[in-house]
Amino acid sequence: MDEMQEFIDQFVVPEGPPRDNSGRPLLIPRGVAVDDANRVAYSRASSLGDILEEFSYLWKWKMRGLTVGLSQSMDLIRLASSEIYTCGFTEDEQANRESGRRVDQIIERAMDRAGVDMKADYGTAIHARTEPGNDNIDPDEKQAKDVASCWDLWTELGVVNIGTEIFTANDDLTSAGTFDHLSFVPGYGIVVADKKTSKSAKGTYDIQLASYAYGDVYDKDTDERMTLEEYVASQGWAPSLINRDVGIIWWVKNGRTQARFLDLKRGVEAARKAAWIRDERRTIGVAKDVTKDVRAAVSTLR
Repeated sequence: MDEMQEFIDQFVVPEGPPRDNSGRPLLIPRGVAVDDANRVAYSRASSLGDILEEFSYLWKWKMRGLTVGLSQSMDLIRLASSEIYTCGFTEDEQANRESGRRVDQIIERAMDRAGVDMKADYGTAIHARTEPGNDNIDPDEKQAKDVASCWDLWTELGVVNIGTEIFTANDDLTSAGTFDHLSFVPGYGIVVADKKTSKSAKGTYDIQLASYAYGDVYDKDTDERMTLEEYVASQGWAPSLINRDVGIIWWVKNGRTQARFLDLKRGVEAARKAAWIRDERRTIGVAKDVTKDVRAAVSTLR
């Protein structure tokens, strides 16, 4: 029975650390006793920069995908038409919320059928095939060229990936996340590096990488920490080689990989502004009712 439970657990028990209802990792801040009561929700480093960006274009793009996905799926249209959900007034809020959650699932399926996540999934595949020890065969020529271009560039430039898939926690920003590689890049030293397959190598990635570079390496299973210097030393490299001013994007696109520079000095300043906005908006509360105050002021004028 225990063996069966262990087999099941490897599929149903989520990888640590625990997360809140919004999917944010619940971590133990540095210097605080390791106790579940002391866990704090950390923003994803990948979403911290979103606070400073304009995303109206992204919502339009997603709505296009939803429209196309539904237009091609009569089964989903039938499901949606059977729901009671309304954005307007309703007498049963609980039933409306439950129906809304079912509508959310229909939306997700429709967008999947429209291929909304196709490019993101391709990027995930490229990430996997450019990690040490992954010797699976590429399923098509497109992926094979992209993967080979990345490995070839690292060999050409003399890049050494000291660590891969490193989870970090940044207490200053209350952000956390995993970056692809801690890389020794000739001319720059040891830098935080991420692979991207996006349409463009956006400069705004600096916020994300700055969060990693100025954070601690965090063990998701034990809640233990070490500084980036300690991690580098544990891998047999000199901590003095660490360069937190620079981040590198390995931009993999159309059978070619490029090394793109990110200014993390600017990135960490932008990250602090994003964290300030996040925290201010989170605690702003409901607009205060000043009706009585205005009435009192009016009464003094009569």
